[in-house]
Amino acid sequence: MKQENRRIIYDSFDEKGAITIKFGEDELICISDALTRAFPEHDLARGIQAKLFQHARFGLQSQSSVLSNTPLVIRDLHQAMTDRVQVAITYFSANQGTLDKRIVEPLEFTELHRYLIVYDAKAYIKITNLKTSRIQSVEILNNKRSTQTANCIKGIDVFDIACYEEQHALVLNMTPLAYRLMMEEYPRTEPYFEAISGENGIYTEGSFKYQFKATVYSLLPIARFIMGLPGHIKIVESAALVADIKKKMGLFCAF
Repeated sequence: MKQENRRIIYDSFDEKGAITIKFGEDELICISDALTRAFPEHDLARGIQAKLFQHARFGLQSQSSVLSNTPLVIRDLHQAMTDRVQVAITYFSANQGTLDKRIVEPLEFTELHRYLIVYDAKAYIKITNLKTSRIQSVEILNNKRSTQTANCIKGIDVFDIACYEEQHALVLNMTPLAYRLMMEEYPRTEPYFEAISGENGIYTEGSFKYQFKATVYSLLPIARFIMGLPGHIKIVESAALVADIKKKMGLFCAF
């Protein structure tokens, strides 16, 4: 049985008549999300999620060499968390364009394993986020016990950034396009939006119909989002965000 359009479950038979069942990527993401919501602290659920990740097209079946090791990385990191030991990771530094070897204590994954939150004793910011897809390899250091637990994470913001000492209260007005793209890119932002009324209840094309209010722990994700949508987002609050964007604009060199 094989449906070509909007197929949900794929079946195939080998020469001996054995059936192979494969789930579509949309199903895998749905199952992973359900596990996160139903069993947020359950190690068994984490293990299932790691296995699900291996079947997604961005896992072992991916044609991208950048992501090909990600499922194995997730598996090993889950094991290190369970055993409460440190790991040596090979991490691609996007800013430097180099591979760095770092010894860290893995604490927690964010939703859908997008980021790994670690304790890095040698880093300026001890609790930090690492993009999972940039971790090339993991070596479990069974002889080095972790000194921290996930309890040291004070919070995770709507952009999946772990709590740092610095926090920024943001108020942003957005057009319908920016509002929609924000929710699609960062689904956890939805509860932080509210509709705002236009002048005399009348809106014009490109007017700001939605307001976003949230406290974030890093300006990088929202600054990049704003710069990608010129004219669609108005910064009402956060002088630090305005200064950060002006600084980034000064480095613009696309032409």
